[in-house]
Amino acid sequence: MDPKIMTATEPDWIRSAIAKYREWIESVQGVSIEKMTALRADNNFTSLAARQILRDVRLTKLQRGPTSKLREEVISIEYPSGMPPVMSARTLFKSKGMSGDRQPEWEIAWGDTPVAIRFKALKGAVIALEVPYIEHDATSYAEIVICRQDEIALVMEMIRESFYRPEGPLYSTGRNFKSVKSSSWDDLVLDEPVLQLVKSDYESFFAREDWF
Repeated sequence: MDPKIMTATEPDWIRSAIAKYREWIESVQGVSIEKMTALRADNNFTSLAARQILRDVRLTKLQRGPTSKLREEVISIEYPSGMPPVMSARTLFKSKGMSGDRQPEWEIAWGDTPVAIRFKALKGAVIALEVPYIEHDATSYAEIVICRQDEIALVMEMIRESFYRPEGPLYSTGRNFKSVKSSSWDDLVLDEPVLQLVKSDYESFFAREDWF
């Protein structure tokens, strides 16, 4: 879908993107589109699909989900006929393999091809779709999950599993996230007067939570 047409309200362009694939979505789910729901939610379902396709490629460990439990639940993936996924790849770093040699590991980003992922616990599939749109003269992506309405609760739990953050609550901005382990005031290397000023400013901000 041409990002330039994304000038309507958010629900409008999400529905427009879904309408483009309606026939395929209904055939995958086995129910009409009226019995499905589109969830606007951060997720890593497309990374599950990439790992199914690139089984023999050494991929980097994700900084955020999916959990190993969710990866093991995947049965199969499929996407519209004639629309192979266009994935971007880059070598992120190298690590030592079993032989001791340094081997490349890859970071993979899924394109805008919708993908249906079948899980052991679901009757239908989870359809992941990244919808492009223009924001501040730059192309951004909205992550959409389409599922059957009678399986929303299970799919929402899977979304949580797909976005698991194991190492701490602080993350960098952008499409790629980097976790930062938790720390305490004792970990800061500052002169005592400066430390007290920073701590006071921090605590006074949260003390005014109701006002903000």
